[in-house]
Amino acid sequence: MQFYTSAVADSLNTLQLLNQASSLRGATAWVQRTAQALSAQELADNQLVSSLSFGLLPADPCQTMDAYLSALRNAEPVAWVAQLQHQILEFAGNQGSLTSERLWQGLRNAGISSELATQQALLAAMQQPAELLARVCQHLAHMWHTWLQTEWQQAQTAISQLKNQLQSQIPDQAALNGFRQNLGYGVNQVWQQLQGQRHIRLFAATQNASLTTFLLDPSYLWVGIGFGSSNELQPRVVSRNELLLRLQALADAARIQIMELLAQGELSAQAIISQTQLPQSSVSRHLNILRNAGFVHERRSGGATKSYRLVTSQLGATFAAFEQALAQPSQAQTSVEQTESAVPSSIQRFFNREGRMVTWPSKHSDRIPVLEYLAGRFELGREYSEREVNELLKQHTGSDVANLRRYLIDVKLFERDGTGSRYWRKNEE
Repeated sequence: MQFYTSAVADSLNTLQLLNQASSLRGATAWVQRTAQALSAQELADNQLVSSLSFGLLPADPCQTMDAYLSALRNAEPVAWVAQLQHQILEFAGNQGSLTSERLWQGLRNAGISSELATQQALLAAMQQPAELLARVCQHLAHMWHTWLQTEWQQAQTAISQLKNQLQSQIPDQAALNGFRQNLGYGVNQVWQQLQGQRHIRLFAATQNASLTTFLLDPSYLWVGIGFGSSNELQPRVVSRNELLLRLQALADAARIQIMELLAQGELSAQAIISQTQLPQSSVSRHLNILRNAGFVHERRSGGATKSYRLVTSQLGATFAAFEQALAQPSQAQTSVEQTESAVPSSIQRFFNREGRMVTWPSKHSDRIPVLEYLAGRFELGREYSEREVNELLKQHTGSDVANLRRYLIDVKLFERDGTGSRYWRKNEE
């Protein structure tokens, strides 16, 4: 099974993630931050260009972005727009002229969600082919050089590792079917619905994290695989702290009941409340704990309604990690020495032999490396609730975690959302 390293496909995928940032769960924190930083005009251009992703995917998956943009600028505008209209009508299953209804149906069948205002703007823009082509080229070039290129370059090592793993683990169609099934009911249904008779092109999606996303053209279904999605193939190394958090999430009768319901299929929050007879606040709290542990996937299913599905592969990965931990008795015998050596020698005087901080440095110059060490206990690219941050910090400090959270924010090792309920480790620059 071929896996592609395509800057163009990844860029188009990232533009779609930015459009959905306000309601998206599971992508990288970079998506949220960048969407908030875009201007109103950039957001409008992004909506319009993303609506055309079906006609912008490259014929050559390995084409560089510079070569792709050069070829796109040299396209004949009238013929280019005519081809777009023809593809939309194909997706809509209609012939004749392109109407607003056929545009909506075509985009919907292509797996593209766009607002009515964007569709109206697109119809109007198609009346001026040269201006539309120039606008698309300008936006793609601007987003690439301003936002996307650096992220793409920094991800090359991770992309190479993902590519090697996927190519070894998915050698044929049977293995691909198994991988698809492990992605869960919701993703599996979308995959089957969109694929039809199309061939599959897997590609590296740098901002997907654990998400699986789809791009569609007339011949291929492009499946975006994030760096967290390789967990579906084989268990990654799970730290003891993360394993404890996952097992704690399972150690509750109400959460087990919710998971039993979700094992039968995707459910809305209201349906879960109705079937469990639990208060809304309790169900919300349990779902958040399960989602943060990776056992449940959340999505918006219309308006403010949220639906949830069970991520069965996370259960398998967790129990495999547990078995692996139990199969290494020597690790328990040497845990103290390993913990002590894991603390940098420059700050070991502030920690005991078990790796717990016992003294808060009085000098600012000593606090920075201590905070950097504590921040390193958290995963990059993962969001944590305040409770999860507190629990992880307590395992290493046992001190005033509220002040430590504030210090991590103040020295810009951590970031949080506007409500203060979601935290993430800041990427190193």
